[in-house]
Amino acid sequence: MGHLSFVAPSMIGRNLHHTSGFIDAAQGFVAFSGLIIGLVYGKRLLSRGEAEMRRAMTGRVLMLLRWSIALCVAFVITIPLLPNLPAFLTSPLGEAPILAGVLAIAQLTPIWGIDILALYIVFMLLTPAVLIALHKGRWRAVALCSFGFWVLAQTGLSTVWMQMASTFIGLDEFSLQLGAYLNRLGWQVLYFGGLAVGFYMAQDRLDVSFMRTRAALHLLWPSLALIGVFYVSKIIISQGPSEWGDLFEIAALSFDRLDMSASRILVFMAYLYVGAWVLIAGPQSRFPAIAASARGLLQVLNSPALVFLGQHALQVFAWQAALVYLFAAFISPHLIGEYLLFSEGAVVLATLTIFIPAALNSRFQALRKRQKFVPQFQ
Repeated sequence: MGHLSFVAPSMIGRNLHHTSGFIDAAQGFVAFSGLIIGLVYGKRLLSRGEAEMRRAMTGRVLMLLRWSIALCVAFVITIPLLPNLPAFLTSPLGEAPILAGVLAIAQLTPIWGIDILALYIVFMLLTPAVLIALHKGRWRAVALCSFGFWVLAQTGLSTVWMQMASTFIGLDEFSLQLGAYLNRLGWQVLYFGGLAVGFYMAQDRLDVSFMRTRAALHLLWPSLALIGVFYVSKIIISQGPSEWGDLFEIAALSFDRLDMSASRILVFMAYLYVGAWVLIAGPQSRFPAIAASARGLLQVLNSPALVFLGQHALQVFAWQAALVYLFAAFISPHLIGEYLLFSEGAVVLATLTIFIPAALNSRFQALRKRQKFVPQFQ
């Protein structure tokens, strides 16, 4: 819904995404992807050894690469054919769509909507070495390396180097740019931070009993204060420099998204802490409203619908990216001048279509499993 709000007049979508209000959904995607990878493949490393873990990770990366290539090819072919697309959807292809597609397949330039998949693939390629280092007790070395790359991202040098390389090889002539929309050197701290937590969980060393103590309750207030500062800053940023002047510049720099600023990381950690406290300690809270809200949130997170989507996340991800292009081309032009309720309804209905690829993939997996167990006669 957040992505659809870029091409449709949807207040719900805008307030569910990083444009205003809640924290960036992409941060959750990257951090929790690292956590799940650390948990699943960390257990495989502990139980079956390095070779088996590397083999499993290689298979997963190859599958993601196949999807990435297929999506890049599909988007390069269809984007020039679709009408009414805004500039942010078409500009990544520059004046040479085929060249842009080749660079995107090589993970060297982004295509809107699927660029985060390239980010994920690069991080997963580095994951086996990092998991092995963690297994050998080199936690400090991993943390220092991750922190060093993050600091480099904050200097802006990596972006400058990419711009220089683009000019040197002549990509400027085609309005193309090397690099990723999201700076991998900055965003990696979320993934590998999540990976370390996931590996800690794989070792059964994560103790959450602290969240039920009075000290944990006291930490809620600074966390909520950070979230409040972020929310006010997003309001200032959304108003533009003409309204707030120097305050706009300070807020925009402090909560820079592309390079993953320290302020944005702190706010993300605050959201995580509040969420963790609600889920772990909330159901036993002495305040009935908090306890009821926490139990309700747990029911939502464990609902069959969300679990089903999670089981087919890759297919859902691919469809939601394509959905934005199709919505912009064929539906958004008909929403101009319509009542807001009509527009919101169109966005909600479009969002519900993410269950279609999940259902199709579920059916496909069932057929494959059935064929696997059919006796083969010669």
